[in-house]
Amino acid sequence: MKSGFIVTLLILIMFYRQSIAQQKNAEQIMEDAKKQLSDDREMDPDIKKQIMNMLSSNDAKEAISNSNLILKSDFHLTTLPKPDRKRLAMISDKVISKEQLNSLVENLSQKIKTQVSPEILKDVQQTIIKANGNGAYLSAEAVSAWYNGTPQKAFFLAASAVKLQNNINSLNNLGAMLNLCGYEEKAVAVLQFALQMDKENSTVLNNLGRAYLGLGDKEKAEEVYLTCVRYAPNHPEANNALGCLYEEDGDPKKARNHFEKSLDGAYNENAAKSLDRLSPDFNIVFSISKHHKAPEYFNQFKFRIPEECFKGEDYFRVKALHEAFQQSISDLQKQYSTLQKALEMKGHKEIKNSRKNIMEAIQRREIPALTVYPFAVVSGRMLLKLHYNFQNDKVHFIKDFENSMHKLNQKHLTAIKQMEDKFKSEYVFGTQGELSGCLNCEEVEKRMCAALKQVDNGYQEAAASLHAGFVDKYKLLLTGYFDEFVYWNSLSGVPKTLSDAEFYTYIHDFLSEIAYLSKTTPFIAGPGRCDGSSAEKILVNAEKYKADKKPECPINLDIPFVIGKLSLDCSSFSISGGEGVTGSYKKNFVSGQSTISIGAGLTMEIGGAGVSAGAGASESIYITFDKNGNPTDAGLKFDAGGKLKMGNISSGAGAGYTMGMNSGWDFTGHYPGETIKL
Repeated sequence: MKSGFIVTLLILIMFYRQSIAQQKNAEQIMEDAKKQLSDDREMDPDIKKQIMNMLSSNDAKEAISNSNLILKSDFHLTTLPKPDRKRLAMISDKVISKEQLNSLVENLSQKIKTQVSPEILKDVQQTIIKANGNGAYLSAEAVSAWYNGTPQKAFFLAASAVKLQNNINSLNNLGAMLNLCGYEEKAVAVLQFALQMDKENSTVLNNLGRAYLGLGDKEKAEEVYLTCVRYAPNHPEANNALGCLYEEDGDPKKARNHFEKSLDGAYNENAAKSLDRLSPDFNIVFSISKHHKAPEYFNQFKFRIPEECFKGEDYFRVKALHEAFQQSISDLQKQYSTLQKALEMKGHKEIKNSRKNIMEAIQRREIPALTVYPFAVVSGRMLLKLHYNFQNDKVHFIKDFENSMHKLNQKHLTAIKQMEDKFKSEYVFGTQGELSGCLNCEEVEKRMCAALKQVDNGYQEAAASLHAGFVDKYKLLLTGYFDEFVYWNSLSGVPKTLSDAEFYTYIHDFLSEIAYLSKTTPFIAGPGRCDGSSAEKILVNAEKYKADKKPECPINLDIPFVIGKLSLDCSSFSISGGEGVTGSYKKNFVSGQSTISIGAGLTMEIGGAGVSAGAGASESIYITFDKNGNPTDAGLKFDAGGKLKMGNISSGAGAGYTMGMNSGWDFTGHYPGETIKL
């Protein structure tokens, strides 16, 4: 079990390096991990001691020496492959014949057959028998095996599917697998043959471009990728590759354009990082938000700010309304703070227990069960950008309002002074009978009071209108950002309990902003001018302002296809074939990213016969994976015009799905691991 123990150590190393710069080697990471442990005041002392001892053990030192090569892969270098003249010379100028294709696939089958274990070979042979001549069945099984970390089985099944039926989906899947394992020269022959069946197929075109790029033929890769984006303008992998090609050629404008289109199609980490470098002001939130619609978690629109004060005589009534409203908000915030603290305490206990379970598993020399959060990377990026954008927008809105109010107040003060000076000039001082001093002050002040009230009311009305416009815009800002914050928080890499606690924090902060809008209500025409009236008591019912529900995971896919099922939510991904095998995130392929597309209703191939379903033929569900096999984006893609949408996806209960793979280049070099020799 020693190898399992080493894997566990590497998992822990990765767990404790979240805030560590990517350029550090494993020894530095280990030392930083020890320091983080030492500074962690919340961790149980016994568990801390156990981890410290583990990190100082010989096993840990061995794991570090074996991990340096892996950790170097975190360096983000946009480097295009150099031309491989030897492999490029192996590619024919002409599309291979069907006989040549069959020979190629047979040769692949024989080579892979010598590399699989007897158990896998037996499993594959049973699957082929069960397929009963159905190539779609085998191709779906191949994709399932691929995403479950068994590439030899996947290759064998993919090749067998092509031998049974030369359909475009089976050919494409085999080509994508060849790309991802570093056999692009073989992929070119397979994909060129597939392209004869559908010259506008964006998936096949992208995989063909990926093959040429992997071989270092940048000119041919650009040509194929441009054809791909002609038919699928927002193709994420093709546009990402074009962006890197143009950036290397010294054309940042073209590069930015394609990186932006890549993000319009689906989340792509390389495109996002490249735009950070090339276009720091690019608003990734706008692009990614096209992929989804955040559910309404909390009815923000029911928080209606009390009425504005348009006249001085309404001062006391409107003031009392706002004071009562602000008190109700304060009471509600206390309730949510209590809920938030309770969940936070529960969440920290869960983390403590999880750490304890990890340590116990380590002591038993077992790999602990860890929850995988498929969308942690993109959600972290989105939350940071949303926070940045919100603060910028908030400051801009408030500054505009305060500047406008300042100008209005200055005009008001000037108008009041001019009015007072005018009436004061009418004062008559002297002696008249028994009277001495100001002889007409009472009469003048009565007229002045009426005039000043009229001036006050004019500016009060202007201020109320100004504030009402500010409230409308600011509430739209709040409500828009609130749902986005909650949506991406639910996809972040934190346990559900802490995610729920953060939800209540968002509500608390939202209420603070709502209270701020009430507190900024202007009262220019106050009670000090002439006469006033007493305030009546106003009651506001806070019950109606409570949150409707806690957020659930916004992504919940459960898709049956020809012979299996795909499931995806906030903390798990699984894909099963006919045998119901689900599983791992272990990936040992050449550097690359991939996308599984499941065409809704495209074909229902049963018993070897393809039956067109007709409706919805342009629509497919896609899931994009990074180089480590973790999902980074999901949605419904409409190939016509490159449209897509995202949200609580429901696929329906029926079968009728055909799986296909895209493969993309992530430009970060090659990753060590298992090699398939073909």
